Amino acid sequence: MHFLRSKYLITALLIGFIFFGLLCVVNTPLINNSMSLTKTGSIITPTESTNPASPVLLYDDSSDSESYISSGTSYYYRTYTMSTSDYHLIWLLTVTAYYNDFDLYLYSDASYSTLISSSTSTSQWDWIVIRPTTSQYTYPLVYTCTGTGGAYIEAESGDDIDIGTSYEPYLGSTEIGALYEVYFTSGTTYTVTLRNPSGCNLDLYVFRLISGTTTKLDYYSSISSSEGGSEHISFTPIYNDTYAIVILCKSGSGYATLKVIYGAPTIPAFDILPILMALTVSIYISFILLKNRKLHLY
Repeated sequence: MHFLRSKYLITALLIGFIFFGLLCVVNTPLINNSMSLTKTGSIITPTESTNPASPVLLYDDSSDSESYISSGTSYYYRTYTMSTSDYHLIWLLTVTAYYNDFDLYLYSDASYSTLISSSTSTSQWDWIVIRPTTSQYTYPLVYTCTGTGGAYIEAESGDDIDIGTSYEPYLGSTEIGALYEVYFTSGTTYTVTLRNPSGCNLDLYVFRLISGTTTKLDYYSSISSSEGGSEHISFTPIYNDTYAIVILCKSGSGYATLKVIYGAPTIPAFDILPILMALTVSIYISFILLKNRKLHLY
């Protein structure tokens, strides 16, 4: 009798783990690295300016859609007043990346002569994070190296977050970047975990900037090519300071879940739920099988 119970318990556990495997397959879409953000000309509403004396104003956390019509041309912007108490993110998404290459530059003055930083990636995504020493405007410039076409550009200040609390930013075709900031204590281990929506590929970055610079110190990243799943970074900061957390959307759209916790769990926090579900199902099946076996014996 004990042998039969063991046999059915083992069978139930195997069924449960098979269920868990199927659950993972269902919730992990096929890898697709293409950014499905192609927009037609009728959707893009251009606001761009080629006149440095009349730059386009970028409001805090409000993306501008553009249609750059000239290759080898500079397009000028001015941000909101960036405060010294925050990190600030400026990002540029080139919609038709296979044909175009647009670069992002950031200046500190209205004459666009004092360069703060630049992002000249050949990919669709260019981004810069700044931590100003004084409250100031900054002046982004987009240069169309090759090609013409649609793009999105945005500037935004960082949102303060608390350790142990979950946050759900929405990222997609017109909102590819999100910026958070949190105070870390040196010598203490933390884990930053990002749960990606199904069909969405997000990258995660954690770093510190010295005020007035864009050089990343104590820099960490979690970058995968797969969609769904999660990104997580466990680290022990070397500075007592506020750090920036940057999320970049590479494909798809939806609500992500961001959480910072103390310690370095062996299982990422957002991956525990499927395991618990599988174990619960296996235990339930084992009880059903044992009960049916008892009824059959009687």
